[in-house]
Amino acid sequence: MRGLLLDTHPLVWIAANLAISRSAELAIGKAQSRRELFVSPITAWEVGVSSMKKSAARRPPLNDLPPDLWFRTNLRKFRAQLAPFNAEIASESARVPALYGSGDPGDCILIATAHVLNLSLVTRDRRIINFAKKQPDYLSVIAC
Repeated sequence: MRGLLLDTHPLVWIAANLAISRSAELAIGKAQSRRELFVSPITAWEVGVSSMKKSAARRPPLNDLPPDLWFRTNLRKFRAQLAPFNAEIASESARVPALYGSGDPGDCILIATAHVLNLSLVTRDRRIINFAKKQPDYLSVIAC
């Protein structure tokens, strides 16, 4: 099994003790024990942006913590490593919209990070899951 990269939503759900699939839960546990669980810096940005939404119902549950502290706390809590964001990943993320069909910067960076680092992406995003089904040599996912 390869290492794992958590999409933003699964990290938020796990931190809030919300349910994810049993297969994702087991894979995350194995990755934690092997020190192969990663979170992208783009997740810190997505959590920060989401925390400023006008509708409280659309904000992530951060337990009254500022987004940067919530992010650092949960990296430690889940024994996750911060995935690198370097020129190779940045360049690859610029190619992703042509392959994926969407230019959402968060998705593009997560997909590129998983591809470049050869990690499986843990996600519930249907669009990303369908992309991985069509491009299994490019992206591996674990649905959560």
